[in-house]
Amino acid sequence: MVPEVSDPEPATTPTIARSLAAVRSNSLVIVTVVIAAMFGCKSRPAPERQDPAAAPGAASTAASNEPLPREIEADVAKLAAAEQATAKQAKGTVSIARAWRSETGPRVAAGHAWVLVEVDFGALRIDTDDLELHDPDRNVTAPIGDVRRLDAAGNPVVFSGAHSNEAHYLLAFEIEAATRRVSLRYWGETLTSAPAEIAASGPVFAEPRRDVIGHFAKGERHILLFEDHNQEGAPGDTTTHVGFDGGECLMRGILPVSAKLGVVDPSVESIISHAFYAADYTCAKPPTKFEWGAVKPIPAAAGFAVPAATLDALEGRGADLVSIPTGEESPAVAVRTNGSMIAIALAQNDIQLVDASGKELGRIAYKGPELTRLGFTPDGAKVWGVEDSGDVTVWDVASTKVIASRRLTPEPDMYGRAKLSSDGRWLAVDHPWIAPDGTSVAWSGQITVLSMPDLAVKGSVKIVDGDTGSISDLALSADGRRLVVCATTSTESMVRVYGLPAGAQQVALRSTTSRAQTCALAPDGRILVGTEEGELEIYDRGGKRSSVTAAHAGGVGVLAVRPNGTFLSGGNDGRILDWGRSGKPVVLFQHKYPVGDIQVAGDYVVSTSSDDTAVLVTGKLVKRLSGAPSGPHDMAAASGMVVVAELAIQAKANRVRIWRRP
Repeated sequence: MVPEVSDPEPATTPTIARSLAAVRSNSLVIVTVVIAAMFGCKSRPAPERQDPAAAPGAASTAASNEPLPREIEADVAKLAAAEQATAKQAKGTVSIARAWRSETGPRVAAGHAWVLVEVDFGALRIDTDDLELHDPDRNVTAPIGDVRRLDAAGNPVVFSGAHSNEAHYLLAFEIEAATRRVSLRYWGETLTSAPAEIAASGPVFAEPRRDVIGHFAKGERHILLFEDHNQEGAPGDTTTHVGFDGGECLMRGILPVSAKLGVVDPSVESIISHAFYAADYTCAKPPTKFEWGAVKPIPAAAGFAVPAATLDALEGRGADLVSIPTGEESPAVAVRTNGSMIAIALAQNDIQLVDASGKELGRIAYKGPELTRLGFTPDGAKVWGVEDSGDVTVWDVASTKVIASRRLTPEPDMYGRAKLSSDGRWLAVDHPWIAPDGTSVAWSGQITVLSMPDLAVKGSVKIVDGDTGSISDLALSADGRRLVVCATTSTESMVRVYGLPAGAQQVALRSTTSRAQTCALAPDGRILVGTEEGELEIYDRGGKRSSVTAAHAGGVGVLAVRPNGTFLSGGNDGRILDWGRSGKPVVLFQHKYPVGDIQVAGDYVVSTSSDDTAVLVTGKLVKRLSGAPSGPHDMAAASGMVVVAELAIQAKANRVRIWRRP
């Protein structure tokens, strides 16, 4: 039940403050997304309604008063101040298009009802998680239950994250049945210029439904045909569990099909009004039921009459696709610039060298620890790899012999990064450093720059001396003389420019609590920085900030620079933005989930997300690779070719796929 309040909630107590209270109590407060089942969100259906005392507001008052570290308190205060400033600036700028009662959705508390609100935020960028619905007549507020993005016609469209950005939204709230007018509040400020009357009824949004209508089996392999209505996203290993006596089946892959199991395009759906999916499982026992909200039966298996083309697609093969099974391995991959050779580094095994058809061309003998980073030098004559043990090795492709090897002390950890300069002459690797007393005090805080291919030390930079922290990203100039580092300590986020070989700091670009998530160097010396707030900052060679642009909702995670100095950014909102010479971003592509990587190879732009891999040529989508439940693990691109290492983890069905443009 939504608690009544006699006074408006103080402006300093929305999500961040509530989260702070939860941290103090050292417990996780789960806020139920009350209409997930109604709108087919990826979260699981809501559990049984808890006692009103367990509501978020009650949890806040019940939290412990144990103090947090001073620096965390300061960070929270700064974030709260920034959100409050946004709320005050946006006061009275939003209009509710319409509001109406809904008879569908999960059960509500006595005396309450569902109200759906359609609103256009315009260019206002806010976190919809912090929205509240306010009854001005009765002074009652309700937290948001669910959010769905709409197109201009009011139809659901793909929605990545909870940040608004020039779009219509459908918001759902559980309010008291006596409420007749409502306003929107954000951090204690009323956004709407005037309250909106609640209509008795409005558009009816059908409840989501998922059924298994076909079952095909051969040994332990079971392919299920799902029929979906009004879903958001395909059935995956995080949302659909196939049950049987004694355990669960393990998903190998999934793809959209026709009702007769034929492969269909596009390979990824956003909002699904009606669709069919073939899901490939390995089951120790025949599945008899599956769970999605409720437990539903699975038809008995009817042979294995699955079209050959569908089986190929499920296994990652096709006319323009080659699939190489890697079992439990999650290999690093690399491809020559001209696409003539691909290197696949399996854990504690040889490095396979294959051509575009998957035919093995040779092997580099290797029995050491797992290679976490792998690459070709620009001339394609050498392969380099970074081990998780701390060794960096360079091999000659023709002879498969080791050219050079160097141990980095201390060894890199799982968060380490390796960046090769654009001309291939320098390799920068970040790794932890050891304090004088012999204690490692940083996950990653030291960067060593090595010359290629002899691996002589060009220089070394220590980032977080005497503190704990990590390096978010790094960029190396073509001549190996400038190193840009985004790093975070316990008290600040910073971007620094260092000169090599001395390792002396040249420029301090920023030092704030706003985390710099990624950084890059343009050929003309400009420095690009992407922040967790979604801003893109551009600095000139001397460190003067020339521009800052609100680029993405939810954070900028990836930057990729073209040789001509133009660049691309990828955000947690799933968007790929192309920043041309004018400096104005153009949406190149929209993933459903946050962007993981972007690579540029000639006219090709290749991006990965947890839902798929997209391949674009001069802005036009030519291929989407999907079907691996856990998404891409590593990716390498060349002109006309993409190599992706994909994970299916539990099913031990990991694979490397090679796509060649026909």
